Amino acid sequence: MFVIHVFGKGYYPDGTPKCPKCEVLKGRLAKLLPDYEGMSMVFHDVTEMEGLVAMMKAGVVNPNRIPAFLVSKDGEWVEYQPEDKYAQCNTGNILGIQTDYDYGKGVITPNSIKEKLDYAVGKAL
Repeated sequence: MFVIHVFGKGYYPDGTPKCPKCEVLKGRLAKLLPDYEGMSMVFHDVTEMEGLVAMMKAGVVNPNRIPAFLVSKDGEWVEYQPEDKYAQCNTGNILGIQTDYDYGKGVITPNSIKEKLDYAVGKAL
């Protein structure tokens, strides 16, 4: 079973999101998940101890590049071959993506998300 680990910020006590871009990423993933059987999503709130520990255990997520996601299968991180241009990731050799605030608007596009999910389940070209 595949699990998408989303690293972001949760909500203020009044329910307002601490990170609107995190909500965008979760929404985009939620729309794509029905197309991927056996794949689920878990959210790690890095403003809480459990989320921060999960991010540190992953070891490749830059806290300045939240939101981000990584993909695991059966409890192990999915790796990719860096020379595979189809799966360009900015998360070391673990399949995933972090927000790149240096270029564009700092939002992870639906195409970038789909590319990573396709690669995970073997749909890569």
